[in-house]
Amino acid sequence: MRKNDQLDDRPRIRFWHRLHKQGLLDLPGDAPVIRFWDTLPGWRFYTCLRWVRVPLEEVRDVPEFVKYKAREIANLLPDATFTVDQLRSEKQTYDPFLIVSYADESYYVEVWEEPEFERKYI
Repeated sequence: MRKNDQLDDRPRIRFWHRLHKQGLLDLPGDAPVIRFWDTLPGWRFYTCLRWVRVPLEEVRDVPEFVKYKAREIANLLPDATFTVDQLRSEKQTYDPFLIVSYADESYYVEVWEEPEFERKYI
């Protein structure tokens, strides 16, 4: 990154307007990461990824075991807030993590779409 590529403590991505990924740039979260691949001569593909935190209530398709965990914690800590940290591309969401925040502390307490980490409730 060159010196003039930094703007307001956010990295400026050169030619961003040509990439048609403006929706990802406007999301709250870390600066987007863009990965380019050269494939066939003259063809160039790229993927734009960004870690984004979203309130739990706004996330669709949350599994029941994650909702159950949030209810368990909310019963013990009524003032706790719940967010989901997820890696997003322009077409898909990856690696959702449930985060509980209470006072000045935050903890990752659950993950889904990761079969080896998921807990099953009877």
